[in-house]
Amino acid sequence: MGQYFFVVSGELESLPFAEIKAILESENINYRVIDTLDQVIILECSDNPCKIIAKRAAYTHVCCKLIFYCEANIFDIESRIKDLSFDDFLTGKSSFSIRIKRIKQSSPHISTIKLAKHIGTNILKDVKNIKVDLETPDISFYGVLTGEDFIFGVCEAEIDRGAFNFRATHLRPYMHPSSMSPFLSRLLVNLSRARNNSIFYDPFCGAGGILIEAALIGCRVIGSDISPKMVKGAMYNLRHYGLNVNALLVADARFVRILKVDSISTDPPYGISSSTMGSPLKKLIYEFIENIPSMLKKEGCAVVATPIWVPTEEFIASSGLKLVEVYLMRVHKSLIRKIVIFRNI
Repeated sequence: MGQYFFVVSGELESLPFAEIKAILESENINYRVIDTLDQVIILECSDNPCKIIAKRAAYTHVCCKLIFYCEANIFDIESRIKDLSFDDFLTGKSSFSIRIKRIKQSSPHISTIKLAKHIGTNILKDVKNIKVDLETPDISFYGVLTGEDFIFGVCEAEIDRGAFNFRATHLRPYMHPSSMSPFLSRLLVNLSRARNNSIFYDPFCGAGGILIEAALIGCRVIGSDISPKMVKGAMYNLRHYGLNVNALLVADARFVRILKVDSISTDPPYGISSSTMGSPLKKLIYEFIENIPSMLKKEGCAVVATPIWVPTEEFIASSGLKLVEVYLMRVHKSLIRKIVIFRNI
């Protein structure tokens, strides 16, 4: 078991942590939470999770192997640094870099520049034939000041979040104002515990944003929408990114019959910028959830995003499904989105 820490986005509070845990569960990596701090989670894992988190996560910035963490005061940090044998990390290496990140206004009494220089000086004293290289180092040390703590480790991976921006909704051949961003779409896919080569289904696929993200992590994707125009647009968008789709159907999600799928993630229409085709939203969500046991494999996971006022949890309970987690996120002043995760038992 190794210990790792992940620096996440500050956009969605606890959802980035939930995304990491869901990815680990989908990849069958056992983990234990050691600590949860502001924008940092520290885990003990059965296997090194950094590469898979970097490949899949939308709201993680940096993945590191933990060396130590302590209170964010210069005396404790110096003591821990002096106790380290940097030869253990730098054997066979010729260069290193050090970066220190401050989360929000944490530990204003500590200069990140001075701290990085101080640690670097200790390394240069202790290790022979090693140099600082800020551009292409053989190894990168990474420290984080968050709250009243300092976390220090070896950077194993950084997420290129810019890749998501190339899939922004306005850059797709078919754009619809109700489409989720690629970041949120990937989040919903990950929360559903989808995995490579599993069958993933979006019953309200719209322009295909969620399907794109599922296909990119290797899922076999199925989508449906009641609007033929949307289904056609989803096909255009998937083809634009060179992605395959197992099936795209014009179908009503409340009554569709398909083979059992491994996971479901969807963002049903709210009647704001997307049509509910005349059906009251509560009725639409209720009848859709009632249909999920016929579509989802046993122990399969589903994720549904709805406005906060829709009693989604009650619908899940009445349909014989098991509620796992509920998260809230503010979209704008008039809409708080509720992300509900549940399983077919």
